[in-house]
Amino acid sequence: MILLICDHKKRELQSLRKLQQDLILKNIKSKIVNKHNVIRAYNFYKPQAVTFPHTRKHFAKIIDQLYGKTILISIPSEHCALNENFINVHYQGKHKNYYLKSSHKKIDYVFVQGRKIEKYLIKNNIYPKRKIIVSGHLNYDFWFNKNIKKSKRNN
Repeated sequence: MILLICDHKKRELQSLRKLQQDLILKNIKSKIVNKHNVIRAYNFYKPQAVTFPHTRKHFAKIIDQLYGKTILISIPSEHCALNENFINVHYQGKHKNYYLKSSHKKIDYVFVQGRKIEKYLIKNNIYPKRKIIVSGHLNYDFWFNKNIKKSKRNN
């Protein structure tokens, strides 16, 4: 069982549904859960893995509670535009002179959007290479399919 956490309905829900369908085809049970019900869903389903769209702010508290109890996975839903400042904010909560509360060091695996981000995270000791999986972007992979119209994406 895998819990797929939805942080922002318009941005993530369609992609999470597609991911859930792909998991079902591989005989892996999964549930999509609202960000406010993560701990309740964890206690009810006892999943083997939990996915998070990021590790900052309110998710940092949840990650701290679940650390060591299950596999924690980060699947970013926001794009960092290959900008080093955005990568720092997105993956570790660092913004110029201050840090947002982040539990990025407690994540077991992190999916990244491309090789450039992977190299940057390894070079700056944010994540070790064994934790990084290059997968593309969860939300923006539809750009390659010209047949999908905007109205279908927002459903």
